[in-house]
Amino acid sequence: MKSTRIMKMLVCAAALGAAVLALAACGGSGGSDDAAVKSALNNALKAYHNQDWRTAYQLASPRFQSTCSYDQYVKAVSGTDFSTLTIDQIKVRLEGDKAYVTDTVTIDGKDVSIATDSSPEVFVKIDGKWYDDNKGNSGCS
Repeated sequence: MKSTRIMKMLVCAAALGAAVLALAACGGSGGSDDAAVKSALNNALKAYHNQDWRTAYQLASPRFQSTCSYDQYVKAVSGTDFSTLTIDQIKVRLEGDKAYVTDTVTIDGKDVSIATDSSPEVFVKIDGKWYDDNKGNSGCS
């Protein structure tokens, strides 16, 4: 049971990263992609605090959505209390239409981060919008 809860936290951490980047594409006012990613943090946290799974799922890349249905995604993230979710120390490295992101994610004060310098989250820019393209590595169940 404990490993299932940890897996859910990892899926959620990856999903939060997606929300940060995808919302950045909507909220930027001509600033750099890096600044837009960081400024979108509060909007992403709000989506997770409100358990708005539809929005979170739509922030994933089309590739991820083709491998994980919305119902599977909701099952994976449901039941986690996001009221204590925080994200800090966001680092973004941009390379064309890809962004490599590391951050520190905590739930209930416990580090549930999955993105590291050696294994960052990978995001892709499609039609001017950023999507998490690394969720498949986090699991969908």
